[in-house]
Amino acid sequence: SEAPAMYDARNNGMGGASIAHLDSPAAVMHNPANLAATRGSQQQFDITALVVKLTGSFAGPDNVEDSPWIVAPLPFMGYQKRVSDDLTMGWAVYMSTGFGGGYEDVKQYGTGRTCTDSLDDVLIQTPGGGLVLNNDAQYNDYCPPYGRDETVQLALFELAFPFSYEIRDDLRVGLSIRFPFGMFTQTTSEDIVGAFVPPEQAAGSYGLGYAQVESEMYGVGTPGFMAGVTYDVTSYFSVAATYRS
Repeated sequence: SEAPAMYDARNNGMGGASIAHLDSPAAVMHNPANLAATRGSQQQFDITALVVKLTGSFAGPDNVEDSPWIVAPLPFMGYQKRVSDDLTMGWAVYMSTGFGGGYEDVKQYGTGRTCTDSLDDVLIQTPGGGLVLNNDAQYNDYCPPYGRDETVQLALFELAFPFSYEIRDDLRVGLSIRFPFGMFTQTTSEDIVGAFVPPEQAAGSYGLGYAQVESEMYGVGTPGFMAGVTYDVTSYFSVAATYRS
């Protein structure tokens, strides 16, 4: 999901009409100028459930598999208050972007060729009693002794502080200061043997070169902002523009 417009039932029901109209706390994501269109205070909390099911292959077109159903909660919480006749302020915490998914019990990696289950599958015994690699097995698939889980998850959250000022009854401007926080985790299988070979000299790894790697990254990003302006041309028609750094 990207820039989830679904953080407001009214906006979602209007097909995403948010920049020129939305005046709930969710406007902090789309156009903070709209916050000054309301009097008093508002608070808002909701969760949108993103439900997906993935289909893919780790070993060619004949080995397609499905992921389990993946349910990702996308939360939003915000508050705004009219602090003077013209100025509205507030805060909001929300997920701005999410990405991810995963497969369970993956048993084969490659292109759909014969599996290498043990060293005996890729070695040939010479008449003199030695062992050499079987070149016919160079591009074998890797089949681990047990199924692996392959997952990638990314979530970017923002803490935002909006300021909205009503210049006239029909003209409003707004600025939202955004502080991002990101988290990324992955558990994936990588071909570590092929990494030792220059790309222009690609060579198979005999189905032996896949290792599972895990990584985690968390951090605070550079603060950003969103600026917006809304002008009511008539009582029923408004135009607006925004800029997000």
